[in-house]
Amino acid sequence: DFKLFYFTLYADDTTVLVSDYSLDRLVCNINTELPLISKWFMDNKLSLNIDKSCFILFHHPHKQIDIDSIRVHIGGSVLKNVSSTKFLGLYIDQNITWKDHIKYIGNRIAKNTVIIRKISWYVPSHVLLLLYYSLIYPYLIYCNFIWGVNYKSRLLSLNVLQNRVLRIIFRLPYTVPVEPTRLQHGVLTVDQISILQSLLFMYKFHYNLQPNEFSNFFPSMSLTALEINKKKLFLQSLKPENC
Repeated sequence: DFKLFYFTLYADDTTVLVSDYSLDRLVCNINTELPLISKWFMDNKLSLNIDKSCFILFHHPHKQIDIDSIRVHIGGSVLKNVSSTKFLGLYIDQNITWKDHIKYIGNRIAKNTVIIRKISWYVPSHVLLLLYYSLIYPYLIYCNFIWGVNYKSRLLSLNVLQNRVLRIIFRLPYTVPVEPTRLQHGVLTVDQISILQSLLFMYKFHYNLQPNEFSNFFPSMSLTALEINKKKLFLQSLKPENC
């Protein structure tokens, strides 16, 4: 019976989450319950790959923490501490800045841009645009509403890479702005993708189309902000001029 841990399971990967206001109490609780997990593995004749197991401590970047002094034990072994880890295709860093994931996306886009550049000599622009949506766009849309809500300075590299590949696709000289061509072909920027995904999420949440895990994602309110504003406008319209 695990009382402190929250488990996220996907195929053969298991992620355990636990939080506390006190770092000492947090480490103590982890080292108290991890042996229970180890025992559960042994009782069910499952093996735990220690070499692929690690832990990450999420904290504010300005908070000074001696991470090297933290020891997390399981099955008689010490888990390694990492500053960034991959979780379901996302690179999550300890300060949740998404720098590592943005860097990863940039590297993949740069490599695939080379492919598109080599093919651009042989195929027309509309075919290259299909390749963009196959080789570039998936990296820009995957969980964008999570990492895409970020500082513009951190997303600048992705915007530059996107403009570069669009210039190749539409054969635009460097002196010609990309924006008019982007609008003409309906190619979304990183910011626009983030806004679109956020709106789709809220639409599904409002109409109960999201998984049950999101049912309590937002605090319930008797009136939405839009309904409240409508009522305010209605009351103001009824107010006498001499009031």
